[in-house]
Order: sequence, then structure tokens, then C-alpha cells
Amino acid sequence: MEIQGLLCCAFAEISGLSEHSRAKDALLELTFGEVDTHPDDIMLSSDFASDFASAMLFTEAGTGKYATRFAQYIEKYNLGRIVRIPSFVNGNTKRRIRAFIWHPDENAIRHWYDALPERVAFLQELRDEQEELRKADEAFYNKRKR
Repeated sequence: MEIQGLLCCAFAEISGLSEHSRAKDALLELTFGEVDTHPDDIMLSSDFASDFASAMLFTEAGTGKYATRFAQYIEKYNLGRIVRIPSFVNGNTKRRIRAFIWHPDENAIRHWYDALPERVAFLQELRDEQEELRKADEAFYNKRKR
């Protein structure tokens, strides 16, 4: 999945959206890279800022619902504004096309990401592990002092 620039710098197209069965996974990949990236390393990087345009076009063809689900997910979590283009038939393929334009809200996306339950749980696990290591180190040094 990737973001492709268009001739107008304000617009980009999200391609490969159908590669994900869950809208959440598609959004994670678009904004933070691979879905299985270590949560502590994930940041809204320069890729996010440079790849994301003011408006992002995404589409679905035929009976697929991946773009519709993606738009609904964005709206559910208030991650920006969605404009729906009336569906039409592609003259080349004769398939029905549904198109959406997303104006992403970077701050909302950051807050959405920070609040993801699996990220919160993972970060708590890291804190717990670090605390255990700290206690083990402390016990080791206290034992050496005796």
C-alpha cells in the first residue's frame, strides 16, 4: 500500500487499500509504516508529513467495500473530514466506482494512535519489564555492596 502524489501538490492518492481487511490496519500502515512495527519505535515520522497531502483520494471498484469501511473508520474516530463523490461507472472496466476524499487531521491521528488499546497495553508491559529490570539491578548492586 502506498501514497502516490498527483500533479496538484495538495492531493495524493492512496493506492492498495484493498490489501487490508481491516480499516485500522490500513490506517496504521499509511501513517506509521508496517503494522507489526515495534510500538515504541513508531512515530509520526517525516514520511507522514511529506507523503500525506492536504487531501487524499481513495477509491473502491465493483462490490468491494474496503474504501467505504476506511471512510467509516475515519469518520468514527474523527480523523479528518471525508467527502463522498457520487458513484459512477468506469467506462473502461464497466465497474461501479466509489470515490472518497479525505482531509486528514494530523493531531486527531496522533491522539487516535496514542489511545489504541494494544499500544497502551504494550507500553504498560514495557514499563513493567523496565521496573523489574531496575529492581533486579538494584538488588544486584545492593548485594555487591555487602
